Amino acid sequence: MNRFATYILMGMIVVHCGCAVPMSQINGDRAAKGVVLVVEPETAKVYLDGRYIGRATDFDGKPNKLELTRGGHVLKFKAEGFENERVEVAGMKDPTTLRVKMLPRPKAEE
Repeated sequence: MNRFATYILMGMIVVHCGCAVPMSQINGDRAAKGVVLVVEPETAKVYLDGRYIGRATDFDGKPNKLELTRGGHVLKFKAEGFENERVEVAGMKDPTTLRVKMLPRPKAEE
């Protein structure tokens, strides 16, 4: 099975079971820095460089952290009823805590 098909299959499994992608699948054997995500709401979905990797609570430091390789990355957070958030991260020190408070989506006027 080629790498693209493997990623598609992994994505389908993640969506089906609701679990996070193992960081070894994302980073391989490259050096990584541990980042603790503190996100409101905790149910937010986390996307790393355009790929879904799990829920915010999967990387809250209890016990897992988000392992980011050196260089720049884009994190996106999505949650029902909230505005999407986008954060660019680069040059972080280890350990790092990234705090994101998502804003509620405005309710449509009736």
